[in-house]
Amino acid sequence: IGICLTRGPAFITAMLAIWKTGAAFVPMDPTYPQATLNIIAQDSGARLILIDDAAPALAAPTRQMTSLRDNDVAMPKRVSHSGDDLAYVIFTSGSTGRPKGVMVTHRSLAAHADAIIPHFALTPQDRVLQFAALSFDVALEEIVPTLLAGATLVLRSDAMAQSVPTFLAELDTLGITVTNLPTGFWVALTDVLDRVDTAFPAKVRMVIVGGERVPLSALKRWRARLPDVRWLNGYGPTETTITCTTHEATEQDMAGDTVPIGRPLSHARAWVLAKDGSLLPQDVEGELFISGPAVAKGYMGDPVRTGQSFMQAQFAPDVGRIYATGDRVKWQNGVLHYLGRMDRQIKLRGFRIEPGQIEAA
Repeated sequence: IGICLTRGPAFITAMLAIWKTGAAFVPMDPTYPQATLNIIAQDSGARLILIDDAAPALAAPTRQMTSLRDNDVAMPKRVSHSGDDLAYVIFTSGSTGRPKGVMVTHRSLAAHADAIIPHFALTPQDRVLQFAALSFDVALEEIVPTLLAGATLVLRSDAMAQSVPTFLAELDTLGITVTNLPTGFWVALTDVLDRVDTAFPAKVRMVIVGGERVPLSALKRWRARLPDVRWLNGYGPTETTITCTTHEATEQDMAGDTVPIGRPLSHARAWVLAKDGSLLPQDVEGELFISGPAVAKGYMGDPVRTGQSFMQAQFAPDVGRIYATGDRVKWQNGVLHYLGRMDRQIKLRGFRIEPGQIEAA
């Protein structure tokens, strides 16, 4: 089921309702180019697309477009789930320039939530900000563990993402305790805190940052200003069910050269391999592979690319399926350091971009 809705309670309600019917959902950001939305609608095989007034006209003649204002939709029966059933499909950039749908099961999503809730120390007293774009898988990390922990989920306004002073003011007004921010926005936030004599909201106990490499200079300034706010650097491709490694800032990091991406969470294992598939020792760079329940099912309707990126580990028979991230890393002092891409892919504000997907105006 496609969810082509703007940010609001209706999106969360639709997501939960879809799961209760036994279906999976695919987020479709109404602000995306119409051509991209048409590709997502076609490649996902969505049989129903939920829309609101902001949804563009989609070329989906074989699918039913249902407005949330419709009142004649029959209530489906609630069904039970298998762990291997799909929970969602998220489309992300591929090496061909065409978005590819990553299939994530309920088993992987549940394992992620089980890892995140204790790692973030979420409790019913927390108020967690939902900041990420709803088409971005980090939004699910903000939503699902929060609800399962009994905490309060707070959806941000559009203004919060467009102005750091507005962001700070609303953090304070809303009583937010946990927020997960794209690296670029967090750097802008750090810059403002440096330049302007303004207090950081006292109730915020933890900030998670992710999506791009963290500048060490920004982290040093942040730590100097807010040493008591817990700060985590999160890493994880969509294919490994959102965040799969984290690193909590320490004083030792301030003397290093880069900010680590840390160690795997409880639902993942990390391996640094050479081109021949052999394990590499500390301080030697190679490609990062992820195994464990975090690994997604594969790419929708594309067994060839699934086989190229998701494979059986050859270095140890008990590891099972591993995902080739395409990221260059190395182990150093027991934590992973991100060194760049194996290919030409770039990241901007948390979104993966392939040069082949950029067209001339």
